[in-house]
Amino acid sequence: REPKLIVGFQNNALSPSDIITTVDTKISPLLKHRSVPICYALQVESEMR
Repeated sequence: REPKLIVGFQNNALSPSDIITTVDTKISPLLKHRSVPICYALQVESEMR
């Protein structure tokens, strides 16, 4: 299934479990249909040289 909701996190989310907790506690309760596939990503600081 293709994601219907895509969520991006900056590097203030410390771990994958922090992301899952945020999605489960703050985003999922707001969804009308609980079976919506969610794709989430963590932006990590990187130095380009």
